[in-house]
Amino acid sequence: MQFDIKLEGIEEALRRVNPQPVLAAARRSLRETASAARSAASNEIRQRYNIAKKHVDKQLSKHIKPSALTADITAKPAERTATLPITLFRVKKPSARKKYIRVQVIRGGPWYELKRAFFARMPSGYTGVFERVGRARYPIREVRTIDVPLMFVQRNVRQRTIAKAVEKWSKDFPQRLDWILKGRQRA
Repeated sequence: MQFDIKLEGIEEALRRVNPQPVLAAARRSLRETASAARSAASNEIRQRYNIAKKHVDKQLSKHIKPSALTADITAKPAERTATLPITLFRVKKPSARKKYIRVQVIRGGPWYELKRAFFARMPSGYTGVFERVGRARYPIREVRTIDVPLMFVQRNVRQRTIAKAVEKWSKDFPQRLDWILKGRQRA
């Protein structure tokens, strides 16, 4: 799924004055708008899912970018994405009472018991939650779940991101353009 946020005001400003300062103000405002949109999306995702900010922000920086030439912010969740390891979410180790690894992906949601899963440390030093693939001792595979682009596609996250981007653009672009045209900032 892909959607574009159309930000208005550049064409009118280009017709009125020299295009060089207008494009400079637009580029700077687009960077700030994309940053505000990433922040809004990150906050909305973390309100719903039990995942750390650094993991969300790392993924969002790949998917929410300002376009270099036009006033569009394009969010492109990849068609086939690599899912996230279950250890990035809230995981509880087995105890004497609870015999299985439990994970809570959605904040305040149910705890899922992973009956065939176990913690293992790989030769590289990476520790994760794994499960056996076949009947034999090996092979094993890491337990993985939803990815950040799939979290981002949800309606409430998209709406909040679009609203924040439009709000930031409508405030930031006229202000930056005014600064550049008055000579307070280099173009």
